[in-house]
Amino acid sequence: MASRTPVTAAALATVCVLSAVGVGAASASSPGPQSDQVTTSNRAGSSQPAWEWMAANPDGTPARWDPCAPITWDWKKGKRRDVKVMKKATRQLSEALGVALNRDRSSPDVRIRFSKKPSQVGALGLGGFRYEESGGRKTIVQGYIEIDRKLKKKRSKRNYPKQIRKELFMHEWGHVVGLDHVDSRDELMYPMISGYITTYGHGDREGLAILGDTSACLRTKMATGRTTSGRQMMPGYFQPTAASNS
Repeated sequence: MASRTPVTAAALATVCVLSAVGVGAASASSPGPQSDQVTTSNRAGSSQPAWEWMAANPDGTPARWDPCAPITWDWKKGKRRDVKVMKKATRQLSEALGVALNRDRSSPDVRIRFSKKPSQVGALGLGGFRYEESGGRKTIVQGYIEIDRKLKKKRSKRNYPKQIRKELFMHEWGHVVGLDHVDSRDELMYPMISGYITTYGHGDREGLAILGDTSACLRTKMATGRTTSGRQMMPGYFQPTAASNS
């Protein structure tokens, strides 16, 4: 795979830089905050494909969705053009994960929205999940994607064309299903949006396979034992290389 080179200001006028920050537990009974670097993985920077987990169990296996049930999503106030790109992103993720991703307007597992939250932390997007933990195993039960509301504007299409949006959406979906940032420039989970890579890399796909249908089915709540919950969110930092408020 060719080395990944950031797009210059002359080419796309923007470069998106993403950085990972973990968010602490959701309730008093929740487990403590998860470190971004404590998980077992195929480490980035090696000659092998790389992936990282957002959160891990004590045995090093990742927090993940039940691969034997579809993941549903909705974007209530998404623009038609963005929903169309989002559908393309979910099809690629579904193929790599081996799990169906279906749009469900009534009670989606993953809620997507435009928000001011990303810009408040200098971000273009946020992606994460809520998990339930029982018997030392974390099962993801809900997901969240928040897209900077500046992308909602009509004129934003010039600075944020389809290829940037698709890469952003796929990157945030990677966080929703359990992938963290990596150091390998060949992976879509590398923390810089190129604007032209719109497919998951080799390492991304190996990580997604582990998170998906190559692993055993899960039950959200076990018959015995106490169930607690926690939350993980990843902001993606955005730094324009050319001044623009579009």
